[in-house]
Amino acid sequence: MIGAAVLLALPGGAAAQKLDSRLAAVLDCPRITDPAQRLACFDAAVTPLRQAASSGSLEARSLGPKALDGKIRATRGQGYDQMLIQLENGDRWLLKIEGNERLPKAGAAVTIKRGALGNWWVKVAGVQTFQSRFLGQPD
Repeated sequence: MIGAAVLLALPGGAAAQKLDSRLAAVLDCPRITDPAQRLACFDAAVTPLRQAASSGSLEARSLGPKALDGKIRATRGQGYDQMLIQLENGDRWLLKIEGNERLPKAGAAVTIKRGALGNWWVKVAGVQTFQSRFLGQPD
């Protein structure tokens, strides 16, 4: 169960190269075309992963923000209608700029809330709210 949840949540590509070797072994199994060999691969790969998860030695990867409030460390424009902000805790957010809003500045306090449909809202300095997307931590 844990392995399936982790597999579905992880992005592919370059991020897969940084995975725990036990998880990487599970991710390699779908490439096997013979069903019996593929099942044997999953059985062999899941056992050490399950043991690591139950013993607490498998380090969990954060898939969400570290905090829902903080201060802006840095900002950078991303085209004419988006702005990237990085908080002091390292979380990065992409804000949608829709009009004449004052652009967030470094040092401003932010509060982050999840919307009703799964989107995110970043409120800057208790005044302006921006629709946003969580980008994670820098590599």
